[in-house]
Amino acid sequence: MVVVWSNFAKQNLKKFIDTTLMTKENSIKYVKKLVEYVSYLDEQSFLGKVLTKYNDITIYQLIYKQHRIIYSIENNKIYIISVLHTAQSPEKTLTSIKEFFDN
Repeated sequence: MVVVWSNFAKQNLKKFIDTTLMTKENSIKYVKKLVEYVSYLDEQSFLGKVLTKYNDITIYQLIYKQHRIIYSIENNKIYIISVLHTAQSPEKTLTSIKEFFDN
C-alpha cells in the first residue's frame, strides 16, 4: 500500500515544528521519527485502532508518543488525514475528518 499525506496533515506537522517548545532541531527529529513510524502502515495498514466511521469509511487512529495520526484506507492507499496532539479536543479530530472528506 501507498501512504498519502494530506495537505492538512503536512500543515499539522509544520505547525508543530513552528510552535513547539522543543528546539527546532529536536522538533524536526521528532517529526522525522513520526513520519518513519507512519511508514510502517504500508505493510501493517491495520496497525491503528478504529476511531469512527464517516460516510461508510472507517477512520483509524495511530498514536505516536504525543500525537494522534488519523487515517483511512481506500483503494490500496492509506490517506493520512491529520496529525493532532493528543491533548487537543476530540471535536478538533472530528472536525479535521469532516473537512478532509467534504473538500
